[in-house]
Amino acid sequence: MLGMWGVMKGIIIALILVAGSGLARGDADGLYRQGLAVFQENPEKACELFVQAAEAGNVSAMAGAGHCYETGTGTAVDYAKAIEWYERAVSQNSLKACEGLARIYASCSDPEFHDGEKAVKYATPGVRKRPRDAEALGLLAVAYARNFEFEKAVVTATKALRNAGDIKTAKKMRVRLDCLKAGQPEPALATEIWYFQAADKNATWAMVEMAHRYADRDGNLYNAGNAIQMFRKAIKAGRTDLLYLLGNVYFYAENDYMDLDKARECYDQAVEAKCYKKGEKIPCEVRFRSNLSRPAKACFLAAEKYRTGWTIQHQQETGEYTTWGNPIYKTVTRRFEPNPEAARFLFLIAHKKGHPSAGNQLKLVKDGPAHNTQVSISNNEYRETITEARKYENGTGVAKDLNKALRMRGGGLRFFTQPIKIHPCAMGRRL
Repeated sequence: MLGMWGVMKGIIIALILVAGSGLARGDADGLYRQGLAVFQENPEKACELFVQAAEAGNVSAMAGAGHCYETGTGTAVDYAKAIEWYERAVSQNSLKACEGLARIYASCSDPEFHDGEKAVKYATPGVRKRPRDAEALGLLAVAYARNFEFEKAVVTATKALRNAGDIKTAKKMRVRLDCLKAGQPEPALATEIWYFQAADKNATWAMVEMAHRYADRDGNLYNAGNAIQMFRKAIKAGRTDLLYLLGNVYFYAENDYMDLDKARECYDQAVEAKCYKKGEKIPCEVRFRSNLSRPAKACFLAAEKYRTGWTIQHQQETGEYTTWGNPIYKTVTRRFEPNPEAARFLFLIAHKKGHPSAGNQLKLVKDGPAHNTQVSISNNEYRETITEARKYENGTGVAKDLNKALRMRGGGLRFFTQPIKIHPCAMGRRL
């Protein structure tokens, strides 16, 4: 009798447990449906209901709670909690939770949570389930990029573009494809370790990013040698637009990596590669690159001229003639305004070449604008030039050379400050 009673007691307890568990599942489903009903109007309430339903065992609610924490819908963004809920849902075969984990590991806004290997793992089931779905393919492409598999990323992104269902999606996929071709993840966020590893795998975008960081003289990672190495690798991969920046590394370096000849070479190559379009402002270093090959004194004197500005005068034909048929000339004055940018660059060249006064003058240019002064030119220089020209016309003390005399007279005109009349015979010609 007692044995029979023990069996009945066990059956009753089992029935109670089954009924209780069924009630819990029903409550969880109801909470989840309530959350869906108020999701648009009251996302905070929906998030609470999803969490309650998830704790009661509803798989869809687990994915919903993960989505709320991932996107910050109805609560603050918390990737750790999102991963926790997604993983619980994945353990019960939730495809949406797989996609959520893939998004976090591949493209969340906090690089510390990025994990390329896990991103590929969780993005793959979606493509297996929907092999022609553009969104699933796009997510897998981003996951491949985060895992340094850029070739696979490009191939998968191309498939996603072909399967785009509308123009808006196609544009989005096209932008993504262009970024992936350059070795750029989506979004363009990464940890320092990722940059190093991607650069080692010849990802151009990572090379450029690391080169910029190494080349930043005010940054914590400044290292001219590493910047040169990264820039050269990126240029070799086709980024000729970086030649100017590489030249700057050589020019502005203060240690053994400073090399003005290589800087000039890089600037020349930037021009040859047509890095600057017509009408586009060309950097000062490129415009005045020829001065890198000049002596320190010449650079210093040129810098003085650009600091103060200067005036030149030359003779120009008026179109009128004397009664003898000689052209009448007039004096044309041209004023060149100060150019502090060019002055700084030229003073810096002179300083790097060892000019003793260039450093102080460079500080003056940096501290404030220079005074605008006029340059006066004496007519005595013109007379001296004409006297030398006559020697070559007549062969006095030198070999007779009418062509040289003509060139000297033409050059001497720039010193003359009044209209003049020159008979052609005076230049060795006849009417």
